[in-house]
Amino acid sequence: MANSYIEAHSTTAALDAHERTLTSISKKNAELAGRNEALERKVDALTARTTALETRLRAVFLFPPTALRQLIVHGGPGGHRRQNNALSRHLNSQIPHNSHQALHPLHALATDEPIRAFPKKITDIRTMSQGDVTHVLKALEADVTREVSGGSRKERLREILGVKMEE
Repeated sequence: MANSYIEAHSTTAALDAHERTLTSISKKNAELAGRNEALERKVDALTARTTALETRLRAVFLFPPTALRQLIVHGGPGGHRRQNNALSRHLNSQIPHNSHQALHPLHALATDEPIRAFPKKITDIRTMSQGDVTHVLKALEADVTREVSGGSRKERLREILGVKMEE
């Protein structure tokens, strides 16, 4: 009888140890499942961001500038205006300084409207009146108080438009 008691007690102890091990494994499994779900959500978010970035990059290389402007994601009040103007500045920077190629127009930051008196070509900047230069600079919210001469305002305008300086 003592033998059976010892066998039963050792079997019970072994079963209790296995139960504790299984409980521990079960808890660890639940914890890992929760971590796995969190990581899957992060991967999904990163995949979505990567897809959006790939779409934007594809647009840069495949679509004309007007279609690209429509694909730009709008960010905050006035964010899309600044992005559109940044894109136009970049495209303008690719135009040679003495070219008769049309400039990509910038829009007024306050209204998102095309700027009145905006130069059509780089060479038009040279012949713009002082008032027109000031109007374009103000529409782009540039500081016009520090420039004194018309020449320096025209240089500032060329810089803001993104065009290459004359060599």
